[in-house]
Amino acid sequence: MAEAPSEQQLNIIFYHGAYSLWQFLSQKFNIDIRDVCARVAVDEPSLLTESGKYTLRVVPNDYQSGLSVDPAHTEHITFLFNCVNAVFNMLKEGIIRHGDHILRRYNFQLDLDQNLELVLTECDSDSPYAESINDTIKLGINYQSN
Repeated sequence: MAEAPSEQQLNIIFYHGAYSLWQFLSQKFNIDIRDVCARVAVDEPSLLTESGKYTLRVVPNDYQSGLSVDPAHTEHITFLFNCVNAVFNMLKEGIIRHGDHILRRYNFQLDLDQNLELVLTECDSDSPYAESINDTIKLGINYQSN
């Protein structure tokens, strides 16, 4: 059985995942997670590495970063995507509108361009869910080399 993350690990996960999730959910559903998450960074976080800077951002549906063809980026991309996914999965049960868990039926998945898109699952189809106000966005990685 996996060990629960330490407080320091949670701080890192939320630092890298909550800000971009906040931006995304604000634009996608007009949901402000800062009401239920005190760990949203004040400024946009970036992952600084020896090769460059990776930033997880809201991007248009047709965004192509070009990073997926170079395996040198895989570890950093995976880390950022895992952070936002972990934050989303921790928070989605706590986001309630009119007594309903409106994000419960959503999950992130990778699209063909290696961006994260939020998809509505078909299980439990009778439960209410948040309806998108913007279907033209996803989460993608912006990279700037050194």
